[in-house]
Amino acid sequence: MSVAKVPTKIERQGSEGEGIRDRMLSNEMSFLYDKPGPIARRRIRVGSILSLAVLASIIFFAAAQFASYDQFNPKRWGYFLDWAVWSGYLLPGLGRTIFAGSIVAVLGFTIGLLVAVVHTSASRLFRVLARAYMEFGRTVPALLLVYVVMFVLPQPPFNLRLPTIWQLVIPLTIGASAVFAEIIRSGLLSLPLGQRAAAESLGLRNFQTLSYVLLPQAIRSSTPALVGQLVGVFKDTALGFFVGYIELLASGKILINTTQDAVLPTYIIVALLFLIVNGSISYLALRLRGRQQRT
Repeated sequence: MSVAKVPTKIERQGSEGEGIRDRMLSNEMSFLYDKPGPIARRRIRVGSILSLAVLASIIFFAAAQFASYDQFNPKRWGYFLDWAVWSGYLLPGLGRTIFAGSIVAVLGFTIGLLVAVVHTSASRLFRVLARAYMEFGRTVPALLLVYVVMFVLPQPPFNLRLPTIWQLVIPLTIGASAVFAEIIRSGLLSLPLGQRAAAESLGLRNFQTLSYVLLPQAIRSSTPALVGQLVGVFKDTALGFFVGYIELLASGKILINTTQDAVLPTYIIVALLFLIVNGSISYLALRLRGRQQRT
């Protein structure tokens, strides 16, 4: 005969606390957003149906166009059953994409962390310089920076010819570091003002306060946004095609030129590989965000 487990006092208090928290969140949401009534729900339902119908029509039209050009011929897809296609083109390109993206991620985070720290300096000049770097890296297109590295640096008076991978990594690092710096800066601003005051009361200097108190909390709270930014880093590696760096997309283009008749299948496979890499990063960001909300 089984005996029902009686909740302990701590478990009852925990469940009551969760219930109170859920009711508070519900009240906050109802304060910010009115609960949709019957007419609003009907409009939402109709809009969803129309959106799905439009999307289905676009997919059907695109499939019909591809079929008219014989893009669904099994022969075109048969290339990807050959291991030589994967080992000679797609997997090496995927490896170079991950390699370049990892370098940009490490350098971008390191430089972004330094820029965010400089932005908190007591010197107005340092703050202005850090802000200017952040605005420059966030607003200038990555492709324009790639062109500068490709065509401007090799010319006098610079005469600087970089290896192929660095022609891609340096422009992407500038943009990524500026975004990372802005994320970390926002994380620092979101901390309570009492954190710095408490650290100063313990006799910690400004650098010690940043290193031991503020930055660890800011990075922890900004981790989902930092990880999510990695998606953009790995997507931007497709610009390697312009500098001759044979990453995943460039490998796909070479494969298309080799087969001459696997255009659509190759781009779909390349898109799926990008989806796997970036989808894994996005999933990690969601898990981290959910874990932080529970703590």
